[in-house]
Amino acid sequence: NALAFTLGPALVEFGDTRGPDADGILGVVAWMRGGNVPMSHDFSFRYKEKTGRNAGVHAAYGYAAGQVLEAAVRLADSLDRDAVRAQLREMKFGSLLGRYRVDDSGKQLAKRTYVMQWQDGRRLLVLPKQLREDEIIYPLTPWSER
Repeated sequence: NALAFTLGPALVEFGDTRGPDADGILGVVAWMRGGNVPMSHDFSFRYKEKTGRNAGVHAAYGYAAGQVLEAAVRLADSLDRDAVRAQLREMKFGSLLGRYRVDDSGKQLAKRTYVMQWQDGRRLLVLPKQLREDEIIYPLTPWSER
């Protein structure tokens, strides 16, 4: 028995409003500060140190965009728009959000999506296996009976 949604369960408010009923629910996320995602702990620590708040996915998107753009400028050794654009099309790069590689149209080819699950009132990364914080649990009580 599994219940999965797209973005909603990734929000802290999801668990706050549903309490124990959130446990077992799965969601899709692009990034989680608590996950075993490379660079996430360092970014989260520095973000909170600077802002006093925990980093959310939108902060991670902005930071990763900066990482990608910086890499393209360095590789192009120029601020010329066409040179940077060419690097963005050709380069392969590892950012806070994961791998970056695009096709000729700019479509992302390498970024993975992660799956999180609410367990005991916490959001935990459960997929992919090599990055997970815990295994997927399957609640014994079906949601229809809660």
